[in-house]
Amino acid sequence: MISVIIPVYNAEEYLSKMLDSIIVQSYTEFEIILVNDGSTDNSSAVCHNYADKYDFITVFDNQNKGVSASRNFGLEKAKGEFIWFMDSDDILEKDAFLCAVKAQQKHDADVVIGGMNFCFVEKGKNVLKAIQEEFLLEGDKLKYKYSELFSKNYISSLWNKLIRRSVIIENNIKMNESLYMYEDYVFCMDVLLKCEKIVCLKDVFYNYQLRNTTSLSHRYKDNALGMFCIFKEKISEYMKAFNYEDASAEASLNDLLIYFAYECVKNEAKHKNCYTKIKKMLCDKTFHSSMLKYKGTTRKYRIVQMMMKNKMAFLLLIYLIINKKI
Repeated sequence: MISVIIPVYNAEEYLSKMLDSIIVQSYTEFEIILVNDGSTDNSSAVCHNYADKYDFITVFDNQNKGVSASRNFGLEKAKGEFIWFMDSDDILEKDAFLCAVKAQQKHDADVVIGGMNFCFVEKGKNVLKAIQEEFLLEGDKLKYKYSELFSKNYISSLWNKLIRRSVIIENNIKMNESLYMYEDYVFCMDVLLKCEKIVCLKDVFYNYQLRNTTSLSHRYKDNALGMFCIFKEKISEYMKAFNYEDASAEASLNDLLIYFAYECVKNEAKHKNCYTKIKKMLCDKTFHSSMLKYKGTTRKYRIVQMMMKNKMAFLLLIYLIINKKI
């Protein structure tokens, strides 16, 4: 059985379409766990209406603690042999479960990964992220495919994966509730590095909806520096796991760390005392040493790294304004 874990927060407009895309799946051995994260709209009512109709749907109404806490709660309640994560406004392809289960059974895989459509709703445009051919990764072979899989969102996304629950439980893997960005990447990497067999398919599993709406991701967050330190330690851990045997993987991880640092600076730029906040971050010992150690490979990352490395808070602010990032 597959346990489908779905955090819900103020999503009444999209819930029905999302749930219907699961209910019509050609593979029917699943349960749906809806974790209502303190919604203030009618999301709870929509969830309970579906739960009243279908005995495989369970609803939990919790206080607002964030998406990572909701996913961890869902993991505690899950009963299936496998886990599948979804967001409350996305759409699942009709044969996603069946396709994933067949591949899992064929290879006795710990994780099955498929392609994704990134749907830019307002623009009416879809961008497909998928590999060209199916392949099996065993043992430490993940590091040799890291760059390709990361670029296709095969690694960094939660929603395109069928995951053996025992891998999560036995290795005590949880969503890091201190991260508000790339927490899904960290979770997926922690899982994948513990797997013996990973199957990657070209089949599309998931339609990720991107909308131009104001969300928590656009608001100032406290303790961005603490979050950076957590992420930096995880990147260092992944570097050691890959043992620098793949130069392209090392380059991708370098870029990811620089990107994450830049996102933290962008967060500080949202504060009313933005210059002071950015300057403090750039002068932090851990942050600065990371800018000296890791090297961006693209032009954009080299530019922002140069400014961060040289503690150019004012220039960074100008750069953000010019590029309309604040």
